[in-house]
Amino acid sequence: MKHLFVGACVIGLLGLGGCAKQVFLLGEINENQPELEERHDFFVSGLGQTETIDAARECEHAENVAQLAVERTALDNFLGFASSGIYTPATARVYCDAK
Repeated sequence: MKHLFVGACVIGLLGLGGCAKQVFLLGEINENQPELEERHDFFVSGLGQTETIDAARECEHAENVAQLAVERTALDNFLGFASSGIYTPATARVYCDAK
């Protein structure tokens, strides 16, 4: 029984340590300062849910968008784990062109 508990703890800690980040590079970013940084709340692991960000509006034109990034940090993963996947947040960032 003790080995099962230790194994479950190790797997849980490894799962919490994993982060995910999707980045779309479209041009040169402006000094690594995002124009927009929004935290999105998803429920039931985000199943069938979407969030929309108008990056063109944030950068004043679609051609000025340099990078889009969506990230789930270790804290986001911990919150998802602690709530059994009921609450699973993510952070989205929009970077504008350096021009």
